[in-house]
Amino acid sequence: MRLVNASRGRGPYPVPVARSITSVPESAQRGHGRRDHAQTAFGERTPYAILAAILGITAAFSLLFAVLSPGTEQLRWVDLGLGAATALTAVALLWLGPRASSGWPLDVALAFAYVAAAAGLVAVPDGEGQLLIGFGLVMFGVFAGVFRPTERLIWHLAAMVGLYGATLALDPHLPSPLFFVVVVVTVLVVTLMVHVLAGRLRAMALHDPLTGVLNRRGLEVMSDLVAAQAARTETPVTVGIIDLDKFKQFNDSRGHVAGDQRLVQIADAWESEIRTSDLVARFGGDEFAFVLPGASEEDVADLVSRVRARTVAPFSVGITTWVPHEDLYLALRRADTGMFREKAEHALAPDSEALDGE
Repeated sequence: MRLVNASRGRGPYPVPVARSITSVPESAQRGHGRRDHAQTAFGERTPYAILAAILGITAAFSLLFAVLSPGTEQLRWVDLGLGAATALTAVALLWLGPRASSGWPLDVALAFAYVAAAAGLVAVPDGEGQLLIGFGLVMFGVFAGVFRPTERLIWHLAAMVGLYGATLALDPHLPSPLFFVVVVVTVLVVTLMVHVLAGRLRAMALHDPLTGVLNRRGLEVMSDLVAAQAARTETPVTVGIIDLDKFKQFNDSRGHVAGDQRLVQIADAWESEIRTSDLVARFGGDEFAFVLPGASEEDVADLVSRVRARTVAPFSVGITTWVPHEDLYLALRRADTGMFREKAEHALAPDSEALDGE
């Protein structure tokens, strides 16, 4: 099968450079395209700015307690030290966070917050202070629930609750263990509710309700993350446009229900074959788009062949190379040109009537 590459002339990337799509195992990874994009939906700077703001508020309260709250000289120095350290962590997070990959600065900053809370638990002389610190952990739990994936959220909750409980066991001031249970239940329930609700809301905002693949907004958000990662690793990225052939005629003759089923079928066929690092989205109507990091033209041709074998729905494809720092829509416009060339070839083919998949 020959794909129309709108960027032909620059030449495809050499096969050793591209991570081959054809090497995806049949049962191990194929079909993992339908994944939870909701947990990586925010822009790269947003989580760092929000956590830095939370740390800044925490630092401000710590400094205010050091200046205004009556207490021992030792407690004031602890408050001043924790406030200064927390403020420095917020500044470092703002500077380092967007420059790092995989979000590890967020995990480090959250871990620092748990340790700082434990230090505060040891320093405060009464149960009220320990209870206040416990409820303050809700802020960090909510943040982790919104911005961290489920696996890391579980580790954060375990570290947060475990460190809080261990510190209270070493220096207990709460009048009853029941207060500890109340704090833990509050942190867990609020965090998990926010995590579930935030995931659902983002999934609704980023996914097409009919096919379940990304929508146009979801493609914009997720492709930015793919492009940033590809730029850091100098990985080539191929983008493409998919358009169903003779879909209007099929929809008019078979009805809208059959047309919807065909859209779902083509989306499922693509998501059954792409890798977890790839993106496929419904771009509008009967048009889809895909983003394939590390894929050569030969890789994409093999992928399209496998998708065609999975569905009777005929479609045309145009691909191009997404140049670093180029706007996604400029690249998709080139791919769209290639797609129309292939569609014209399909229309001129002698067996073009069979393209309906009937």
